[in-house]
Amino acid sequence: MSISFFLKCILLFLGWVTVSLLGMIIITTPTNIKIWNPFKILDVTPYTSLDHVKHQYKTLSRRFHPDKQQNVSKQKAEEIFIQLTKAYKVYYIYINFSII
Repeated sequence: MSISFFLKCILLFLGWVTVSLLGMIIITTPTNIKIWNPFKILDVTPYTSLDHVKHQYKTLSRRFHPDKQQNVSKQKAEEIFIQLTKAYKVYYIYINFSII
């Protein structure tokens, strides 16, 4: 009876050591999380009116439209244009469906 109790204590101790080591590994692992902020992309605040956001989106989309670019590569312009479009859609949904 005492041997099984002793083995249970050792297994419990080894389990806690394993969990502690895994926790330390998770905490000390560096993360490179990139936060996507639609407000920063459109250069507006969360409380900006929808008319101003539309104006800002149209201005930026004209500036970064892939067919109208001459000094930036077409692929880079497409990436920026897609980000602008996604940000505008997110902001539009945020304004229309949020309770502020």
